Amino acid sequence: MEEEEIRRLMGLALRDGNLKMYRQLYRSLKIHRGYFKSYKVDVSKCTRDFKSGKRFPLGIKNVWPNDYSARLAIREMAKKTIEYNLKIVPTFKGMTEAGEPLLVDTLGKWAFGVPGFQAMCLITIEDGEVVVYFPKNYPKELERMFEDVKRMYGEDGDGGGEER
Repeated sequence: MEEEEIRRLMGLALRDGNLKMYRQLYRSLKIHRGYFKSYKVDVSKCTRDFKSGKRFPLGIKNVWPNDYSARLAIREMAKKTIEYNLKIVPTFKGMTEAGEPLLVDTLGKWAFGVPGFQAMCLITIEDGEVVVYFPKNYPKELERMFEDVKRMYGEDGDGGGEER
């Protein structure tokens, strides 16, 4: 089975809430890509230069009152993707209000930020649709994560997900 087909089936499994099937397909994808526990995404060359990065329209119609609410909703969808939990190199540190350190060690935390560590992706509303701006020299896994979000939400932008 090709990677595109595995990813399509994973999107359907997520949409239908079939986590058992999703996990089985995830294992297949890891084997297909050659991922092992030691796999890490290199983010060392990325800079928060959005003008030199990439504009990635999600094709999701805005139903949120502001950019912040949209970012939180997109993050919740992204948490369901494989790429969100991929480990990154190097790791970074954030800080809670209480002064406790927060480790930024996954692609999702890096992309969306944590307290004390600014997000590396800019999510905004333009002409009634959600748009993500990637940093300069972003890793390919970042784009895959947002492609999965787009697929989960639905190609028509109304929340319908993939059609069977």
